[in-house]
Amino acid sequence: MDNQDNIANKIKIQDFLDILLIISILDIEKSKERNKFIKALLIHFIIEMPNLKQTFVFDKYYDSYHDKNIRRNILMDLWIFLLDIITFDDKVISGYILHTKKKLLIDFERPMIDLSTNILFLKYFPSKICLRLDRTTDKKIIDLLLTINFRTKKLELSFEENPMKLLKNKDLFICTKSLKTLKLTCVFTTEELKIFLEHCSNLQRLKICTDLLDFKQLSLLIDFSNKNPKVFSKIFCVAFDSVTTDPCLVKPIPENIVIYLENIQIESNFLEVPTIYKPLFIEYFYRYKYTKNSIFLTDAVSFDISKSKHVTLNFDLYNSPFELDTFIFTSLRCFTSIQYFFLQNIVISNEFMSYVLESNSITQLIINKFVCAVNYKCDASKNTIYNQKLKYIYLEDSLSYISMDILIYLQRFKGVIGLKLIKVDIESTEIDLNSLLDPLQKEEDKIYLTNLEVKTYSKYAKDSNFLHFISVAYDLSKLNEISYHVYNITETDYFYFSKMNCLKDVFISIHDKTNIFIFCKLFSNCNSIHNISDLNIEISKITKKNIQFLFKIKNLQMLRISCDEINYETIKCFKKKYFKNVYFKIENPNRKKRSDKIKHYLDLEFSTNDSRIPDYY
Repeated sequence: MDNQDNIANKIKIQDFLDILLIISILDIEKSKERNKFIKALLIHFIIEMPNLKQTFVFDKYYDSYHDKNIRRNILMDLWIFLLDIITFDDKVISGYILHTKKKLLIDFERPMIDLSTNILFLKYFPSKICLRLDRTTDKKIIDLLLTINFRTKKLELSFEENPMKLLKNKDLFICTKSLKTLKLTCVFTTEELKIFLEHCSNLQRLKICTDLLDFKQLSLLIDFSNKNPKVFSKIFCVAFDSVTTDPCLVKPIPENIVIYLENIQIESNFLEVPTIYKPLFIEYFYRYKYTKNSIFLTDAVSFDISKSKHVTLNFDLYNSPFELDTFIFTSLRCFTSIQYFFLQNIVISNEFMSYVLESNSITQLIINKFVCAVNYKCDASKNTIYNQKLKYIYLEDSLSYISMDILIYLQRFKGVIGLKLIKVDIESTEIDLNSLLDPLQKEEDKIYLTNLEVKTYSKYAKDSNFLHFISVAYDLSKLNEISYHVYNITETDYFYFSKMNCLKDVFISIHDKTNIFIFCKLFSNCNSIHNISDLNIEISKITKKNIQFLFKIKNLQMLRISCDEINYETIKCFKKKYFKNVYFKIENPNRKKRSDKIKHYLDLEFSTNDSRIPDYY
């Protein structure tokens, strides 16, 4: 490898992938020699890339036969080698690596991070590389970015502290010709904002999220937008410091910038945005809370805050679920830009469902504490409007049973991909399994959910068939994520799970202590087994057969198990060789509650000296 004329120093991407494929086909076992060879190839390939004068086209190789046939343990080793390279072989980096087809998280902050936090973190960042840096790694990320050709089209930068160490580097030009969209989240001074904006004239879209904005910073943003009419900017700000600001002195806001604001800061007080400032800013949040003598939404019409994105109507202080009337719906139609609509303690009526159907902006509907009074037979309009905009429906804490009538309306939301039912009671019905083969919807009318969450805490819900109820309006075969917390798993549930072909993230929680949970029956669909990457199970008892079934899930990357009872003979079924690349956690019984025999076995089987491979715990 040290020979400059060596062929390894002239390696191309196709050659590199072919070598990895050959190693896979020949089934060459993992060894120090193999690892040393692959790591050397990777280093020389990376070093040689700038000399090839070619742009690496990721999509060209992403769906190639290499991706399907190169062994996953080789790819895992490549990730680890890459970590060594970009962190300069720093052994104090985190041992946490999570990779799926389009996700990579590298954490430089701490040796172990909370699993649930990072699952939530990653789900909001599909198809992205996220580098979380601490104070000591600023120089390293600058060194990394200086050695690569930066061709990304979208970039998000988030700083808890001063970002200028990165942005002020003269040799590091982040806003390249390729970059079209830039999002910056940080708190900055006026001088820092001025330096940052000097680099942004080539962008198409700029998004800035910050805590506090003052008059000078606002003027800088307005001047930048006037000078760069082709750059569309969105500014999200928690508060505006109005102490030294006369609204009459602020220049007119150009059309290519929108400034969203939550509060006005006067000294140490945070107040609602006064009327005099409304021509300058858009209130991102509009919150109404019912009080005894309040007049509902009169300010919505008079102050014209129709561009608010997030609207909350809270009737918790009303003595019963509040029913919105015609006057209220007339006022609500002033909000033409609502995206997130949250309501508390209301009656879901025919008129309410019709209003949501007619909306061209609402993407998330969240209702907490409600009575369902929908009766399609009493709907005089027989509303036949279809809605493509709404994507997510969350219903929590029903104060009455909800009937099949609401499904007639739900079928009209054709764009829905996510549904959440928390503490919702449905009408219990006896279901003939043969009837499941004759769905109510025509094939062309099916609405495919990708995310579903059901949580019920009452043992009286044991006869309810949630999946069948939901399937009347939605098709479940293309679900990617399901969180299913119920009293027990019924035969109907097993039937619907067997139809789910695309499951990736699964969370099952069974409250019934006598219910025997059968993994192989739940995941009888072989396609589902091949796709699952995250599995979280909470049951009363786990069996040997359940554990042995887990070995079949070849792409499993995260496994969390919680049960009331687990014995030594069952624990012995957990073998490290089956979970080499799996982030594995026995949540309950926790370490304090385990016998010494079980603790000794798990320590012996799963402990490792490699800081980059996570232990069980």
